[in-house]
Parts: sequence; structure tokens; C-alpha cells
Amino acid sequence: MAYALDDSGIQNKLVHVIDNNCIDREVTQYRPTHVIIEAFWVVPEKFDVLMKLHPNVKWIVRNHSKSDFLSHEGGMVGWAIDYVAKGVILACNSPEATQDFKRLAVMSNADPRNVVYLPNYYRAPRSEHSYCAVVWAKFMRAFGFPGHAPRLILPELNIGCFGAIRPLKNHLHQAMAAIQAAEDLGLKLKFWINGNRVEGKAEPILKSLQQLFKRYPQHELIELSWMKHDEFVKITGNMDMLMQVSNSETFNIVAADAVAQGVPVLVSDEIPWLDPEYQANPNDVHDIARRLVRIWRGSGSGYLQADQLYQLKAYVHRSRELWYNFLHGHEHGHYTSYPGPR
Repeated sequence: MAYALDDSGIQNKLVHVIDNNCIDREVTQYRPTHVIIEAFWVVPEKFDVLMKLHPNVKWIVRNHSKSDFLSHEGGMVGWAIDYVAKGVILACNSPEATQDFKRLAVMSNADPRNVVYLPNYYRAPRSEHSYCAVVWAKFMRAFGFPGHAPRLILPELNIGCFGAIRPLKNHLHQAMAAIQAAEDLGLKLKFWINGNRVEGKAEPILKSLQQLFKRYPQHELIELSWMKHDEFVKITGNMDMLMQVSNSETFNIVAADAVAQGVPVLVSDEIPWLDPEYQANPNDVHDIARRLVRIWRGSGSGYLQADQLYQLKAYVHRSRELWYNFLHGHEHGHYTSYPGPR
């Protein structure tokens, strides 16, 4: 979130610490008004100590997952409830998780205002080309022009389905749909994944993907290693399309990276910043394949990519506004709860 604060003119410092015991030193040196802990790694009991040492600091822990995804993290649901009970602000990046933990706060006699909605922020590209594309997409949407043109058909279809392989990421359905779409288009599919990032006991999912492509040798599964973000963005930019038709998401940086590179994406309705026309049912392989073909055939003019970039930037603008209002509300003594997007 440092980018959001920078772009809002709020002074901040991003710090990487080794463990819980390093927090006090950094807070003492910098003397902030707010401390934002990214994700659940501070044991709840540590805040009893920190809040006594720094009584004027507003402590915020960010929750990056919906409740179904969080359930795969073991004790993190319990930690989230404990944070709220201790007066730590739990900042969820999805409206659904916000409402879930507000209800849990009420049932545990904690203050539900300690659960707020603060969405992700993504610093989209600032190039002149991107700006012009966004303005043009906004104009086209306002006047209802479709703006689609046939796509130049090449012999191969490169589809990225990146990210950690986990149960709710829905890789197998997406791979099956990508194969069907490639067959419908008469193309060889190259299906790109991060093969060495397997989490949540998802090893059978990777094996299923490997077995699937073994049965269809005319198509290819490409397994990449996990890599640094700047290297990953270059790979993403070389894809023809990108899929993130997941069963649980809140923002999805992978999809944002693709859109920022001008690569068309297909997602599920779990990703809130893209319209339904770019969403497929994650439990319906045929629907995913059909929408893949439609997006592919409609992306030749560049309007579709610009439209997706416009939607991303609109979401980002709203995110920055929510963060700015939240932080300034606390700074001036106001205590406002944000239940979700307007």
C-alpha cells in the first residue's frame, strides 16, 4: 500500500522486519501515526505489548483473503478475531470478508467498527500510450461503440494461468477450457503456469494438469519457476491471453499485471474490478472456453485491452480515495467504518 500512500501525498516508510520483536524498534525510530501490518504474521498477544508502548499509534492488520481462502491458513481466522477484540483494526480487501468479520466481532462483543474495508491499490502504468488508450476506451464506453475487430490468427495460442497452485485457484478447469478453446480456434495451445509454487496440499492438482496434457500431446503445458516481479511482468506481456477464473479472489495482481501490459484477461466474478463481459463461471468449463474464444476474437482492435485498463484504473482511483479518507479520518479524530464499495 506504500504506492497508494505515496500517490495520495501521505508520508510513509516501508519496512521489512525479521519478526514480531523488530516492530517496536522501527516504530520508535519513525514515530508514525499509523502502523499497517501486511497479512497475518504478528501473534495477537504482541499487540498487548505494542499498544502499551505506543498508545497513540493506530494499529492496522491487512487481511488479503476471503473467508473461504483464509480457512486454508489454519489458525489465521482465530488470529483475525483476536486482533479485533484487542482493538486492532482489521482491514479486509474484500466487502465479503469485511461483513463476515463484522458479524464475528458483534458475536464476540468486540467493536465491529474495528473491521473496515480497504481495497488493494495497484500503480497502473503512466505511459502516454496507456493514458490515451484509457481515454479512448472511456469515450467508446460512453457512446456504446463496440470497437471490436478480428484478431490476427497465429498458429499458437499462448495462455498464461499464473500464480501459486492452490485448491481454490481452479487451474484444472481453466486448463480444460483452454484446450477446448484452442481446438475451436484450430490452434496449438501453450498453457503457462508456475509449476514450482504448490501450496495448500495442492500437489494432486499439478499432477492432474501434467496428466491432462500428456493425453493431448498436440498441446503443451509449460511450467515456469517462481520469479521476481519485473521478470514475471515481461513473461506476462508475451502472452496472447491470461486466465484467472478462480473460485476465490479479492483483487488478483496477476490479472492486473496482464491488463497493465495490454494482455486481455478472462476472470471470474471473484475479481471485482472487471465487468461481467470479461468474467466466466469457474465451475463451467464450456462457459470458460466460449468466453475465451469471444475475448480472443474481439481483441484485435485493442479496444478490449484499453477497456480493461480503464476499469482497472477506475478501481484503483476508488481504492486510493478510500485509503486517503480512512487515514485522514483517524488523524483528525473521526472513527469511520467502511462496509464496502459504493
